[in-house]
Amino acid sequence: MGIDVEKSWFCWGLRVSTDLEIDLEYKTVVEKHTRVIQGEKVVYIDRGKGKNKLLVGLATLMNKGVYAGVKSYYKDYPGDVLCLIDPDNTYYLRNDRGFHIRNVINEIVKDYKPENVVFCGASMAGFAAVDLALFFDANAVVNNPQINLDTTYETAWPKLREVLDQLEQKYNLDEISFRSRSSVIGAVFGQHPMDLVNRDALFNLCSRAPGVGLIFGNSHDVEHKYYYQGINGFLKMVDMVFAHRELMNGINLKFPRV
Repeated sequence: MGIDVEKSWFCWGLRVSTDLEIDLEYKTVVEKHTRVIQGEKVVYIDRGKGKNKLLVGLATLMNKGVYAGVKSYYKDYPGDVLCLIDPDNTYYLRNDRGFHIRNVINEIVKDYKPENVVFCGASMAGFAAVDLALFFDANAVVNNPQINLDTTYETAWPKLREVLDQLEQKYNLDEISFRSRSSVIGAVFGQHPMDLVNRDALFNLCSRAPGVGLIFGNSHDVEHKYYYQGINGFLKMVDMVFAHRELMNGINLKFPRV
């Protein structure tokens, strides 16, 4: 496919392990807004506007302890922001199938309406974003998310397989029997074989979860890359997800869960 794995460990705008400049502004934002919740260091930016909308940013693979998108979110996203990292590259599952992370996030998310929360992540973090969005009946904006980790393994490059081999607790999102949800997922995929199988897995997941809405983009690109065009492009998808959630709420009120 022409992909240089050594140079492209997720070379995306929201991936931060090598491309995000760790400058004074980033450090200031992190230091000012860091909280420790159940032993987990998170960055929580509360705009003081009455717990309206919350964006949960999840750093992806090889994040090296850097919170993804913090500077851009702080400057350009008008709502509240919660950022987490997964330095051991466990897909946010750790060694307990994600129980700890869910409890940490719940300490913040519980103050917001589910329809006003959006989880965001790419690739590894895309898995977590979809997983957490469905768990909290919230929403997700993702780029090339890994949905089925078994088929991901079959189509992944060697270093990513090493990461997957080390997972103590893992599962496939499209094989979980989710009860009815109101979540909306905004997703963009490329044509890399790994992304194609996960695209199909996301379709399968959404088709089996009544009430779920999906906004889908299909890039021509054949590598495993990030496709939202900077923070403005990313926030356009966030806005579309919230708008689609409002639409789905109206539909679900007219045709309620049974």
